[in-house]
Amino acid sequence: MGQPEEPKLDYRGKRILAPMVRACTLPMRLLALSYGADIVYSEEIVDLKLLQCERLENSAYGTIDYKEKSSGDIVFRTHPDEKRAVVLQIGTADPDMAAQVAALVENDVAGLDINMGCPKNYSVLGGMGAALLTKPDLVEKILRAARAKFSKSLTCKIRLLPNVEDTVALVKRIAATGVDAIAVHGRTKDERPRHKNRLDVIAMLAKAVDIPVIANGSSADVHSFEDMEKFLLASGASSVMIARSVQRNPSLFRREGKLPKEQIILDYLKKSIHYDRNFRNSKYSVQHFFGDTSTELGQRLLATRDFRELCQVFQMEEYDDEQLLLRGIYPDERPGEKARAAAGTKRLHEEMSEESGAAGIMSESLDYEPIGKRLKKVKNSKTPKSLLLEHCVREGIAAAHVNFSGADRGFRGSIVIDGRTFTSTVPHKTKKDAEQACMLVALKHLIKGFEI
Repeated sequence: MGQPEEPKLDYRGKRILAPMVRACTLPMRLLALSYGADIVYSEEIVDLKLLQCERLENSAYGTIDYKEKSSGDIVFRTHPDEKRAVVLQIGTADPDMAAQVAALVENDVAGLDINMGCPKNYSVLGGMGAALLTKPDLVEKILRAARAKFSKSLTCKIRLLPNVEDTVALVKRIAATGVDAIAVHGRTKDERPRHKNRLDVIAMLAKAVDIPVIANGSSADVHSFEDMEKFLLASGASSVMIARSVQRNPSLFRREGKLPKEQIILDYLKKSIHYDRNFRNSKYSVQHFFGDTSTELGQRLLATRDFRELCQVFQMEEYDDEQLLLRGIYPDERPGEKARAAAGTKRLHEEMSEESGAAGIMSESLDYEPIGKRLKKVKNSKTPKSLLLEHCVREGIAAAHVNFSGADRGFRGSIVIDGRTFTSTVPHKTKKDAEQACMLVALKHLIKGFEI
């Protein structure tokens, strides 16, 4: 007699970690679960990438690894501690490949999600993500193919179509394929976080189908566990899925209340040391937890080049050594750590810059002094401060005042706009130049192709 079938995930009354590229790797998922999240989604992984992997049992970490055969990279890593709560999200535009992935991972995850809402170019240009919203026939084929090969919880995540009636029709068609729940982000693919999350439409969709609807898109309004409850009630949905706010502070999942960022960073690094030691992903997440990196400690964080240095910034190197020794690895025998980290550092900074729609910390080594001198010679030229003010007024974005750090060795400025911090790491002689520098960094990230 075979083993009894595991019960499917219940998508009613749940607080869920949303899928986020680079963020939702194993340490973050385990951390969110430890803080009280009910279900955790992985970052989106493209179907072909998974199909080019071999499945390995990693005795050193106690994990199941999907390792890319050509590069040796770990594409997906999971641990038994999350087996009953982890949902793997995939990007796909091909029913056959979706079915192959479903069969491949069924024994290692609690659920499978098809990304049908991501508006980013890396998804849409491949016919995946939000590109599927206007292809209901293909949507149905993908979901039915995956359902035929996957006995556990199957879901998809969508955005709204411009027309409400079209969205209702799509959701009804999706529900008829046999999926267990539908996650809905209450904006269209062309809208951004500054646009209103349409909770009324999510509520309408929840009434239109008999399966659970998961509300997504109100991270900007979630600052506590209680705010998640308010979001759930206001949306009329069965559950809520939170992204950007818990990327900055995953302790929002705690019923007992939030933790200070210092504790969150230590908790995260412990998970990373135990199960991962991936420098790029760890630095990326820690920067989001940390916030304003214009401080001395923040600058040390930005300067880290490998996982060991990241641990040293937060006085975790001894704990890292202890865990390495428990796995039979002497601290001096970490082969090529700096070389591997260096290869990924450039990619990390590029990815952070590309996420112009996501919350985070945008830092650049930008010296404003020569730019300021050039602008003074140009008649009627506008300063970055003037241009940024015009942009914020035009887009309806509130800009915070500039904060300064340093003095003896020069000033560094940072400004918070729409939940993101922009700063230049170059010290300036005057606060005026430091202010213009951080505002120029903001303009470069907020306005595509901006030059001055």
